[in-house]
Amino acid sequence: RSRRSSQPVIDAVNRVFERLDGNPALADLADASTVWQKGYETHTTAKTELAGHVRMVTSPAAEVAAEQRETTLGFAADEIARLVREAPGRSVGVLVRTNDAIVTLIQELAGRKVTASEEGGNPLTDSPAVAVVLSLLAIADHPGDTAARFHVAHSPLGPVLGLSDYADDRQAERLSLAVRQQLLVRGYGPTLYRWARELAEHCGPRDASRLEQLVELAYRFDPDAGLRTRDFAALVQRERVEAPSPADVRVMTIHKAKGLEFDIVVLPQLDYKLRGQTPPVLVGRAAPAAAVNLVCKYPNEALRSLLPTEIGAAYDAYQQRVVRESLCLLYVALTRAVHALHIIVPPAKKPYATLAGVLHGALVGPGALEPEKVVYEQGDQAWYREPVPDVAGVRKQDVAENWPQQARFEVDLAAGKRRRRGLERESPSELARAAHVDLATRMLLESAQAVNRGSVFHAWFEQIEWLDGAELDDAALRQIALKIGAAAPDLDQWLPQFRAKLLNPRLRGVLSRALYRSPDLAPWSQRPEICADLEGNEPTIEVYRERPFAVRLGDRLLSGTFDRLVLVRCAARDVASARRSGASSKTAVKERTVVRQAATGVVAAEVLDFKTDAIAAGDSHAVEQIVARYR
Repeated sequence: RSRRSSQPVIDAVNRVFERLDGNPALADLADASTVWQKGYETHTTAKTELAGHVRMVTSPAAEVAAEQRETTLGFAADEIARLVREAPGRSVGVLVRTNDAIVTLIQELAGRKVTASEEGGNPLTDSPAVAVVLSLLAIADHPGDTAARFHVAHSPLGPVLGLSDYADDRQAERLSLAVRQQLLVRGYGPTLYRWARELAEHCGPRDASRLEQLVELAYRFDPDAGLRTRDFAALVQRERVEAPSPADVRVMTIHKAKGLEFDIVVLPQLDYKLRGQTPPVLVGRAAPAAAVNLVCKYPNEALRSLLPTEIGAAYDAYQQRVVRESLCLLYVALTRAVHALHIIVPPAKKPYATLAGVLHGALVGPGALEPEKVVYEQGDQAWYREPVPDVAGVRKQDVAENWPQQARFEVDLAAGKRRRRGLERESPSELARAAHVDLATRMLLESAQAVNRGSVFHAWFEQIEWLDGAELDDAALRQIALKIGAAAPDLDQWLPQFRAKLLNPRLRGVLSRALYRSPDLAPWSQRPEICADLEGNEPTIEVYRERPFAVRLGDRLLSGTFDRLVLVRCAARDVASARRSGASSKTAVKERTVVRQAATGVVAAEVLDFKTDAIAAGDSHAVEQIVARYR
C-alpha cells in the first residue's frame, strides 16, 4: 500500500509489473521476470485524493543512431522546462542511469534558463574551466606537453601567466618553473585560488561553482602534496563531487533517488539493456551466499552450447540476477512520483530488452513507437492547478528569483591549524599522535567499544574523591554511564570489572588519602627535598578531578585536562629562614626559588591519568610503549 503516489501512478506501476510474463521485451528473459513477478503484490494507494498524471512520450529520431541518447536528453530538457513553467513551486526529480547524463542535462537545462541541482557526483573534469587548470598543472610537470600549452595559451590564464605563444619553449619552461615554485612556497590551495579567481570572471555559474570545489579540494590535498603535480591531477580525475543547490529541479541517478519522493518524476534515460554490460569473467557459486567455485572468461552465445553444464548454470544464474536488479531499479524509478510521472523514450520498432522496452511492451504493446508521439497517458494533465499544500513550519519561496544569476567566486574554508594571533594551541593527545603510530595498535586501542568503555570508566573514576571516604553506589554509577551513551547490557560486565580494579592495591593506594599522609608510603618518600619541606609539618592534601591546565612550550600553548590532580600543601615556614640566612647571592637565588614554591603552600603534586587500553597478558613491551606514548 503506497503512502506516496497518486492513483494514476500506482495504476501504471501495476500495469507494468503484473504483466511481466507476457511482456514481449522479456520474451528471452522469462525465468528472471517470472521470479520477479511472483514476488510482486498488486499495489494500492492511501493517497486516493491526490490528482495525478502519467505520460509516456517518444523523443525525435536522431539523424545518426549513435547520437540518439543525446537527442533524447535534449528533448527531455525541453519537457522539463515546460513542466517547470506549468507547475512552478513543485518538486521535479529527473532520474537517470549514469552520471554523464546528469552533466548533459544540467547543461541543457541551463541553456533553457532552468536552475537545477546536480546531485550525482562527477569528477570536476566535467568543467572546461577546471580542465584549463589541469592543463596548467600538466605544464608544471612536463613543460614539453604542447597540447597543455596550447590549451592554456588560448585560455584566459595564458596572458595572465605569460604564455602567449604555445610554441615558445622558453615561455613554457619559465611558466613551469614559476608554477612549481608557487605550489611549493604557497601551497596548492592559495595558488589555485588565485588562478580560479582569474578564470571565474569568464565563467558561468556552474563552472564558477566547480572552480570553488576545485580550490576546496586543493586545500584538502595540501598536507599530502608532493613534488609532482600529476598526483593532484589524478585526485581531481577520480574524485566525484556533487553540486547540489536549493532548486525545485533535482537531477540524480535512480540509485541516488532511493527513499526520496518528488511531485513530478521525469525518466529520460531508460534505453539501457536489462542484461547490463557484459562482464569480462563469469563467476559461479553453489548458492547466492556461498564461496566462489567457478571462474571463467564470459562465454559468447556461440560457445555457450559447447561448454559444460556448470558454466551454463552459472551463466543462467548471472543473467537472472542482473535482470532482477534491473527490474528493481525500474520499480524504484516509477514509484518516486507523488503526482506526475513523465516517461521519455526513443523511437523503437519493437519492445527491446531494455528498461524502455519493458515500459513499451507493458503500456503500449508490441507495435512500433513513432517519433514525437504521446504513446500512453492517464490521469489529469492539469493536476498542478490544485494548490500546493502547506507544510507546518515551512515558508514557501520562489528559489529562482533569489538564485544568483552571475558567477560568484567565494570559497568557504575551515580555519587553518596555524593561528594568526597568539600561540598555536596543541593538546597532549596531539603530541602523542605526532610520532609514527602502529595501525594495528591504534585499531586495538581505539575501537568503538573500547572508546565507549574508556569514557564510562573515566566518568566513574571522576566520582572518586577518596576511597577511604564515601562508598560508590552501583545504581548511581549506572545512571552516570547511561547518561553518556553506554548500553545497559554492557554495564553488567563493566561494573564488576570496575569494582575489581578498585581492589588492586596500587590503584587503591593512590585513590586513598592515607597513602599521602604516610611518610614511608607517600609517592615523594624517596625525594629528600620534598621530605625536608614537610618535616615537622602536617601536610594538607587536596584532590582535583578533571582539572583544566595550560602551559607554554616554546611558541605553542599546550592545554588539556588532568584526570586527577593531587596537591600537597604545607605551611610556608621556609620563607623566614631563607630571608634570615646569610647565604651568598648565588645561593640566595637558589633558596628563593625553593622558598617561592614553599610560599605558595604547594610542595608536591601528583598527576594521574586513567587508561583502559587493551594489553595482552604478559606483554611488558606493549606496556612500555603505551606508557611512553602517553608520557
